Amino acid sequence: MSVSKAELCCYEYVNAIKDIEHYTGQGIYSLDVHRSKLHDRLCSLFGLTKDVTKRFTDNLNLDDCKVAEQLYMDLLDESRK
Repeated sequence: MSVSKAELCCYEYVNAIKDIEHYTGQGIYSLDVHRSKLHDRLCSLFGLTKDVTKRFTDNLNLDDCKVAEQLYMDLLDESRK
């Protein structure tokens, strides 16, 4: 079973957010640039605007072990509307 580019990007995005949270206050500019590029990629892969995706990316529950799967499902559902 393969993973789609969109689903993989969701995992990468969540990991980027977790990295930023972990290294807060320690020069995280390059991490945020990486996160921003991943956000742009999510928009492109799902065919959604940043305003639409922010509804989901701004409200991630990082304590949930399935946060990337939920992000993928939310964005996929939104892209099908």
